[in-house]
Amino acid sequence: MSLTFGPGPFSSHSRGLLTTGELPRATSYAEPYPPRVRAVRNGRVVVDTEGAWMLHAHDAGPTLWFPSDDVDATAVPHGTLQHFAAGGDPVAVALGDFLSLDPSAADRWFLEDEPVYSHVRDPYHRVDVLSSHRHVRVALAGMVIAETNRPKLLFETGLPARYYIPWADVRLELLELSPTVSECPYKGDGQHCTSALAGSTSATPPGACLTPCLRASPPLSMSASTRTSSPSQWTAPGSNSDGDR
Repeated sequence: MSLTFGPGPFSSHSRGLLTTGELPRATSYAEPYPPRVRAVRNGRVVVDTEGAWMLHAHDAGPTLWFPSDDVDATAVPHGTLQHFAAGGDPVAVALGDFLSLDPSAADRWFLEDEPVYSHVRDPYHRVDVLSSHRHVRVALAGMVIAETNRPKLLFETGLPARYYIPWADVRLELLELSPTVSECPYKGDGQHCTSALAGSTSATPPGACLTPCLRASPPLSMSASTRTSSPSQWTAPGSNSDGDR
């Protein structure tokens, strides 16, 4: 799906409703969300609808809104349901009788019969994994932790590129597993690592983790890291003279 053609929000054939105001803060976009959505709490279905809408608002991830008749308000904790703010704009009119449920108020969420992992995916968010022959070198405190000419580069909407490095090209003996695990519905769990190399200014290279990339085909199981301002150093062909990448 695209933002500018087909049923996208800025297409002449948009299937949703756009509220415009002082850009970008007062702009929101809502559209029907086709999958059946269910939420279960303590073994009881609290949401079951084929009429959900997805709302995109400034500085916030997309949220799902449900017809009030499809939500069991008696089965969720107080304060976890939100009513849409009244107003005269197209989005407020369309969602005037809709409710949004805090995702943590349910034990499990389903789209059709598939469980939701971490949170519902944004249909306008892309993750692309490309093979590369770039020379990628990661160093911490003067010690090379990883070096490869066969990385996978992961490009995700709105985020810096991630460099996935084969385990065989990583000095795993210099890393220790951290209790920190991050979740992502696009990339899977990220098992973070730490390093206590002598002379390093940080025991944790930010962004370094072991993670399967669920959106790759086949799924990647590699070490990944991002460009950061940490002591990690990146080098690659065509980089600046300082070697940062």
